[in-house]
Amino acid sequence: MIDTDKYEGHTPGPWKIYYDKWNKTGWWIDSIARWDAGEGDTICQLYGKGRNKDPTAKLIAAAPDLLAEVKRLREQLRVKNRMLDNARYFVSLYEDEEMMRVFKMWIGEEE
Repeated sequence: MIDTDKYEGHTPGPWKIYYDKWNKTGWWIDSIARWDAGEGDTICQLYGKGRNKDPTAKLIAAAPDLLAEVKRLREQLRVKNRMLDNARYFVSLYEDEEMMRVFKMWIGEEE
């Protein structure tokens, strides 16, 4: 499981990819992929990669969005589990084993 707490305070997105043909010392290289957050602050650089088609560059640029999606899905799952727990509780109040069996089958806990 990903510990999203360790990413608190990260540079917010969107991150943009910029490709350069040289580094700061003037040496020519294949390319540098830089990820900036809009204020010109370089988040990281990837030497020797680059090109818009590079999947690593796209994955790094998508990091803020991926983290946000993990958090959104976890919250959605938390709400769903809370609703299932509440439904399980109310079904159990009837003290009807057959109703509980059907309920568990309906939510996928039994076959």
